[in-house]
Amino acid sequence: MGAPKHNVNRAAHGLRACRLPRGCGYVAKEASRFRKSLETAVADVYGSVDLRRAAAIDEALKWHTHSLLASRWLRREGANLDGEAQLRFSRAAADAAAARNRIVSELLPKDAILANLYKLESAWDS
Repeated sequence: MGAPKHNVNRAAHGLRACRLPRGCGYVAKEASRFRKSLETAVADVYGSVDLRRAAAIDEALKWHTHSLLASRWLRREGANLDGEAQLRFSRAAADAAAARNRIVSELLPKDAILANLYKLESAWDS
């Protein structure tokens, strides 16, 4: 039977395969929150998260984490980098966010994205 819709216990518990560098705990928390909200949105639309959708969620999560890390390092080390290096970090963050958004738009219908926009935006706006 499982947990009812919109219940946070409905999502998987979220095992992690690797750890982020020291000092990136906030990024890990934001990535976990993004994963949970995306899994909940997928489960609300399709009833469950099958293997194909779980793989797409994992890929979106990796791109989201990459975007967060690139943005974080640009904020922390931006003053010590030349302009070209700053642009590389900025481009990496933008490319990762675009890849994440592409996967989410393939994974969820547009009306489901709009219905879950607040939950997804709060996870993206880290």
